[in-house]
Amino acid sequence: MAKYFLILAVWSISVFGQNSATPLTNETIIRLVASGVPAETIINTIRGAGAVNFSFLPGDLDLFQRYHVPDDVVRAMSAKDNGKPIPNFTASAPVVAAKIIPPQVQPQPTPPPAITAPTRVAEPQVLTNDSLVKLVKAGMGEETVVGIVNSQPGQYSLSPDSLIGLKQAGVSDKIIAAMVNRNVGTRDQEPTQKSIAQSGQNLNFVSSAPPHIKESEPRVFLQSASKGTNRNAARDQSMEMSKDLEKNCPGVRITINQQAADYTVLLNHIEVGLIVRDNQIQVANRDGDLISKTKEGGSIAAGMKRACALVLEDWAKR
Repeated sequence: MAKYFLILAVWSISVFGQNSATPLTNETIIRLVASGVPAETIINTIRGAGAVNFSFLPGDLDLFQRYHVPDDVVRAMSAKDNGKPIPNFTASAPVVAAKIIPPQVQPQPTPPPAITAPTRVAEPQVLTNDSLVKLVKAGMGEETVVGIVNSQPGQYSLSPDSLIGLKQAGVSDKIIAAMVNRNVGTRDQEPTQKSIAQSGQNLNFVSSAPPHIKESEPRVFLQSASKGTNRNAARDQSMEMSKDLEKNCPGVRITINQQAADYTVLLNHIEVGLIVRDNQIQVANRDGDLISKTKEGGSIAAGMKRACALVLEDWAKR
């Protein structure tokens, strides 16, 4: 039986090489892996394919793990799907043919002619925090996970507790940054908002409070850029900014949704060697206008104290 699948796999590679119009799919890759075709051969097949139709939704990721699709193959699939060049990966060990029969397309039963009650259409699958934690724990590379986040629909929870859970699960800062970027323009929905969305009403949640009544605490969005020769310079300093504001500025609320923010605090962090550090800080209101001159020098903690005072002073005038 294994010999039969190997012959079928080699035949499939030949067919795809001759007919570039036939796209490679997840099922094709899984069949090649299950048949024992070496990972290097599969990657070369992906590299030379004229068209591909790959998907990386949670159900697809479960199948990749179930059939032991190598990480390098998934990375090659992601790169090809995004139109990027496929790098030369380190040669992987020969793939052992899976003992599970490859997935087969089952014929659908003919629906009865009788009128039946309407069924609810299944919602499309999206990536979640749990999906990415599963990928990381399975040993999938950081760049691969980031590529999947950037190319697939996702709905991520990025509350403080969720961020702590992601870090404890081993999710890197780079992956979390990709999740944040993917979530720009969305907000974690409260249970009441979720029920409104499910009922088919307007998805843009609007507060019932009159527009002339402002909230008691201003919302602050934190954004940072960091560069330098020190390894720590690559860290996302917005986490450090959030820690300092939470500690020293209880009069504001920190938000990760820039569209909902009343103020934005921008940090440009430079770190060279073990001694040289510089921080440039700007504070802007909802209209994008600076409420103070750009401040240079000093620690991030001192800069956040100054930003706190500026925000609260401007908020009191409104």
